[in-house]
Amino acid sequence: MSAVNSKLICRLLVRRQNVVWCIIVLAAFACLTMLPAQADKDAIGISISRLDDLAFGDIIPIGGAPGAVTISPDNMRSSSGVVVVADSEHKCAAFDVVGSKNAHYTVSMPSSATLSDGFGHSMLLDNFTSNSDDNSSHNLKLDKPYPQSDMGRDTLYVGATLNVGQGQAAGRYSGTFSVIVFYD
Repeated sequence: MSAVNSKLICRLLVRRQNVVWCIIVLAAFACLTMLPAQADKDAIGISISRLDDLAFGDIIPIGGAPGAVTISPDNMRSSSGVVVVADSEHKCAAFDVVGSKNAHYTVSMPSSATLSDGFGHSMLLDNFTSNSDDNSSHNLKLDKPYPQSDMGRDTLYVGATLNVGQGQAAGRYSGTFSVIVFYD
């Protein structure tokens, strides 16, 4: 089993003509951890490390109403109750998973995480999803080449939904969440 702790950072800024712009960046600061694997995996550990951060782009709430922005594992962005600026950068998080060649693994993600600005305001991040074929089991395979012949790798893509509250206060929001991978 290997875990990565990720830090979430979000910043809401008040800009031109009382329009609230939301620049949301979830910076996933990953730590590489290798733990002993099961005996049937030839004692090769499984590890996860961050490749890319989850970013929601610029968001303008409509009249202070609540809304949500979702980034899918295939990098698609959708929203409800908020206007998403079309030309702003958005991306799903990406992680490199390395372990025993052709081994199957499972990823465990949280049900939710809270982002806080340190002044009593918060936003909920939930509905974490990955690029697995069956998102309920997160069964993935280390089938991409790796420089060592007995190892394989996979790229894990993660998306989530950011819930912007009614009258969401402008500010800088942060929090953490963990992603854990382990052999099946």
